[in-house]
Amino acid sequence: MCTEKLSPICLVVFLLSSTVMLVAPISAGKPAPYGGGAIWVEPDYVNGEKIGLGLTFVVQVWINISETAGYPEHLGLYGFAYWLGWNDTLLELESRANVCPSDGFWEEGSEVFQDILEDTDANGKNDTHKYAVTALGMECTGFVGYMMVANYTFRIMYEPVPPETDMSCELVLSEVSFVDFNGGSISPISVHGGFYIFLSLWYHRWFGDFDLDGDVDIFDIRKVAKAYGSVAVDDPETPWDETQYWDPVFDVAPEGGDGKIDIFDLRRAARHYGEHV
Repeated sequence: MCTEKLSPICLVVFLLSSTVMLVAPISAGKPAPYGGGAIWVEPDYVNGEKIGLGLTFVVQVWINISETAGYPEHLGLYGFAYWLGWNDTLLELESRANVCPSDGFWEEGSEVFQDILEDTDANGKNDTHKYAVTALGMECTGFVGYMMVANYTFRIMYEPVPPETDMSCELVLSEVSFVDFNGGSISPISVHGGFYIFLSLWYHRWFGDFDLDGDVDIFDIRKVAKAYGSVAVDDPETPWDETQYWDPVFDVAPEGGDGKIDIFDLRRAARHYGEHV
């Protein structure tokens, strides 16, 4: 068994206060530097146009720890912390799942001491996840190599419309710290993720290409017909749920939408039926 391990209080304080970080540009490569570690968002690029307004996508946070990182007598990772931030106008966090720690990983036990969502701009929507794990009950061998630590499901909440231009936001990793056996810092390289949504998505929908395959066909007609009559906000005086088939993707007329799927939205696809967008 290991002895003289850093006390839990000291390690918690170190993780929460340590913010030493080198920010690298978005890159497909995530090697751990000699004696250090890397943390990144995967995939590093998400094209919202290929997904669609109101739909979801998943990103993961990974780490890679060099085999030479850590306290000389006890190499490897013994704790980590990071914040992941996003633009809450473009994206809404639908769900998240913490993958690390998992059963059988750090056998002697590990502890999640920070796992919270925050609304940093006080607008009623979460835009930051703060996550930190210690492994104070571990045996002498710390973690080295690749590991996914969490995944996040985001819903696309906004798309640009004329006269707006293409929009984007970073999935920002900040307040990153890696800790070794003795409480020392393992230098991290942080690689942010990116989300982009282009004005061309609006054009597809405006011309009735709701499934974004480049053609206005029977499949697009069927989609908007299924949502026909639905509304964004249910009328409590009616005995049925008017939001059951509501989808903002089909609310294109008038320009910018009006909160209901009606004949004007259906006409949008019918008018351009058979066209290539």
